[in-house]
Amino acid sequence: MAKIVLAGYLGCGNLGDDAVMLGVTDRLGSHHEYVVLSGDPDQSFREYGFHGIPRKHPQEVDRIISQCDAVIFPGGSIFQDVTSARSTVYYASIAKMTKKHGKKLIFLGQGVGPLSSWIAKRQTYAAFSVADLLVVRDPQSANVIRELGVKKKVHIAADSALLLQEPIREDDGTNFAIGSMKSIAIAPRPVHKKGVNEVA
Repeated sequence: MAKIVLAGYLGCGNLGDDAVMLGVTDRLGSHHEYVVLSGDPDQSFREYGFHGIPRKHPQEVDRIISQCDAVIFPGGSIFQDVTSARSTVYYASIAKMTKKHGKKLIFLGQGVGPLSSWIAKRQTYAAFSVADLLVVRDPQSANVIRELGVKKKVHIAADSALLLQEPIREDDGTNFAIGSMKSIAIAPRPVHKKGVNEVA
């Protein structure tokens, strides 16, 4: 049994980020011990049964990494500076901490970019250059990493959320369908560009 620390934008109310975490843990199996660097440790335990450490407490994060076998970033687009370059600084610090303690560092299903600021590029380069395994979810992310000058082998695979098994449900008559066809809902997000009607 390995003790695995899961790092990313986890326990922060974003279903997609938690889905990539669950996809990875589902496939790795329940015989490992998982600890989540979480925005809401209580929620991570309540919803998923994983012990959580507050992600913004550096001493606690350092302590738990020193006790683990590996740190896994299960996916998401966390290395980007559209929202802020601070996220790249934070995640690079986790990578640095991991290697300081001599632990394995694994990036799975990462979406990388866009990176426009020099600090975001430098921090992303620093994190990926020390990885033991580097897997991205699309060719564009692999290109961004190579353009940064990272020499590590970059693997391309699907988003980690696709590892989730479909839950077994009984049809209780509440499923949405049109005739015999299943239906889906699409919720487009606003794009603030002149002349763009993304809903249409």
